Amino acid sequence: MNSTAPKERRIVDAVMMHMKHAAVDLAKAGLTLGALKEITRRCDLMVTNDTGPRHIAAAFDVPVVTIFGPTHPEWTEIYFDKERKVSIPVFCGPCQKKVCPLDHRCMTRLTPGMVYETAMQLLRTKQVVG
Repeated sequence: MNSTAPKERRIVDAVMMHMKHAAVDLAKAGLTLGALKEITRRCDLMVTNDTGPRHIAAAFDVPVVTIFGPTHPEWTEIYFDKERKVSIPVFCGPCQKKVCPLDHRCMTRLTPGMVYETAMQLLRTKQVVG
């Protein structure tokens, strides 16, 4: 099983080209669903979009930061107290569209710093609670 959709391969490759530190491309390594579950189970935290690994993390009680852009958080609510959602309110969303007719502002205005700060807050909470 290849966990990267063919349409996303270019995006993954472009992101990896701009990374300062080497990454392990699990899709190219032939990641299976079983391996994804085992990797997720061992994580202290998962950062993801609204996708299957989010649900796997919750099933294993792994804290998760979920990034929402055009998808509506309430439509896929998992009621997981160790989840934090990151999104930017925009006039046009959440629109549920796969292709943005504007400028994809729901994602481009969301910064890595916002995700990082949310992750750090969640990890601090985990240390206190866990």
